[in-house]
Amino acid sequence: MQKTEVQVDLQAGETVSATASCMDGYVVTDGSGRVDHVDQGTGTLADVHMIASHSVGDGAWKATFVNSSTGHAAGKVFAVCVKSESEVVNGHSHHLVVGDLVSQTVSLPSGTSDVSLQCAAGQTPIQPGYELDGVAPVITTYPNDSLGWDFRVNNPASGGATQGTFTIRCLDNLVSDANGHTHALGLNEVRKTVTVPAGQTTQAQLTCANDAKGIVAGYDLDPGLVMLGNDPQPITRVFYLYNPTDGPLSADLYLLCLSNRTTKGAQGGTIVNTANVSTSTPETTTGDNSSSATIQVSAVATPVAPRVSVGSSQVTTAVRCGTGAGTCRGTATLLVRHTVLAKGSYAIKAGKTATLHLRQTKAGRHLLSTGLKRAQLRLGTTTRTVRIQH
Repeated sequence: MQKTEVQVDLQAGETVSATASCMDGYVVTDGSGRVDHVDQGTGTLADVHMIASHSVGDGAWKATFVNSSTGHAAGKVFAVCVKSESEVVNGHSHHLVVGDLVSQTVSLPSGTSDVSLQCAAGQTPIQPGYELDGVAPVITTYPNDSLGWDFRVNNPASGGATQGTFTIRCLDNLVSDANGHTHALGLNEVRKTVTVPAGQTTQAQLTCANDAKGIVAGYDLDPGLVMLGNDPQPITRVFYLYNPTDGPLSADLYLLCLSNRTTKGAQGGTIVNTANVSTSTPETTTGDNSSSATIQVSAVATPVAPRVSVGSSQVTTAVRCGTGAGTCRGTATLLVRHTVLAKGSYAIKAGKTATLHLRQTKAGRHLLSTGLKRAQLRLGTTTRTVRIQH
């Protein structure tokens, strides 16, 4: 993962757009504008509004700022970039598979407006972006429970936006096929809820594991809380929040992490490995100089939707096995931090979907009875954050 950035300067009353571009060979996964400064005595950070923050093609991020203060303001635009092709191993490489732009343009009446964009099973939303025709806070840009992304605009009663366009792209959870096989991306999520005291500016950090990089960020704000932007660092995303009200306000923050390496489990059918030998001495026959071994690679299991349902003694969730050869087999574990809540085994035929029934542990029965909202579901080597339905 790499980030690029450009500086933005705004005079009083000015609207300025800036674009940060990725290097060749990289695809943009998300980006952000960030408000850094307003001249003292001319307004607050809440007087600089972001009316657009979205991808430009596959390799750049654009943000548009409106300076409603009476003085100079400054900020930055960041783009998060991921190499589109893997390293060459055993003579071949794989590519990230990114779908076409998913877009919806809606009218924005005064009050709250919600927009939801969806990806298909086996995909993960990236590049969540928006563009408004006026000033209105986008208080939610956050993944939903149906493999998609939610946006919420809190439009003022007058003088706000009248229309908005909201966009995502969908990243396949498997890299492209090469040499008869593919691999699953190592995708994990980090989520945190933070509270910002009245009148304060807060920095909140979400950090991926040491072998992963943060590639997509999201947030869900209480009305009145201002998202000033975020700073993408290699394994950490720093969010900047400002609370101009006279009471505490909270935000749910999200970071999608991509492992440096794909998972070992491949999907895609049959791999034939052929070895050839030769000698410098004369041979009477060459029919035994070559031998081949055929390997059926196993498919990968992924959740149909990032949620589980809690019963009296079991937890259930729908899981799909990829379309490779054989059967997805393994252990499914629901856990929070290091505590196992429920566990069970699975065996699902390739291309099929099944409902898993995980038996709750003693510790799980206690924690799940307290109204726990989120946990981690581990399927083999893949871990995803899921919401808990009681």
